[in-house]
This record gives sequence, structure tokens and C-alpha cells, in this order.
Amino acid sequence: MGVGVIYVMTHDSIGLGEDGPTHQPVEHLAALRAIPGLYVYRPADPVETAECWALAVQIREAPSLLALTRQSLPLLRREGGSENCSARGAYVIAEAAGARQVTLLATGSEVSVAMAAREALAKDKIQAAVVSMPCWEILPKPQGNIGTRCSVRRRALGSRPL
Repeated sequence: MGVGVIYVMTHDSIGLGEDGPTHQPVEHLAALRAIPGLYVYRPADPVETAECWALAVQIREAPSLLALTRQSLPLLRREGGSENCSARGAYVIAEAAGARQVTLLATGSEVSVAMAAREALAKDKIQAAVVSMPCWEILPKPQGNIGTRCSVRRRALGSRPL
């Protein structure tokens, strides 16, 4: 495609909107992610939204799409900082309180659901980490150094079941 266009799409959600079941486009994400060369960003909160926007603005050779929700979502990351965590493609947004037993992987509005599940699991003494994955397309590619891809996977996902 070769053009650095940024598309901003709204109404991305697995939840029911205030006006009923009129917008349920989450199933379109698979189709969007299948488009070659399109960077699909699905941020979980305002901090990730700003990070994803910054990444999309930097990509001038390919189109980007921000899939945003109308839902009122909680602020999951309160710290700013010099590192753009979303630039990794996936990162641990909440580590397990003890030795990790399970990893919950989520994108967009489901990250807050995964955070709630983490807390519910903790009540049953199951230590869970939550990984936010705002952009699959910027994960390290398998060509080149396969060790880099495995390193990112181990750092984000750990060795426990997903």
C-alpha cells in the first residue's frame, strides 16, 4: 500500500452499548488483521491510546487503524514514562502477585475484563498475570533472529498456560 494513512474506528466492543445491540464490530478485527501491511492498534485505555497514536504517526510507509471503543473503560496504567510499552506489541500490564500460574492475554476493552478476572482468580489463590496486546503486527517477526521472537514471548507470556 505504501501510504501512511491513519484510520480511527469507533464502537469496538464485546460489551453491549448504551443504546442496545446496534454496534458489535469486534468480529471485524480478524478481517482487519488479515489485511497485509495494515497495522491494527486496539488500545486498552487512554495511556495505550496515546502510545498507539504516537506509533501510528511514525509509520509513513503503511496504513494504521486505531480500533477504539465507546465504552467507559477504567484507566489501567497511571504512569507515564519514557518507554512506549505498546511499541513492544504485547507487554505485561499486571504481573502475578506471586509465582505466575496462568497468563491472561487480552486486547482493547477486554484488558479491563482480564484485570477483573485476575483479581477473581487471586481470591481463589491462583496467581495470574495480564498481558495487553495492543498491536499484533509489531511483534518481532519470525525471520531473522528467531531468538528475539522467543525472548519477547517468554518475557510477556512466561512459561505458564494461557
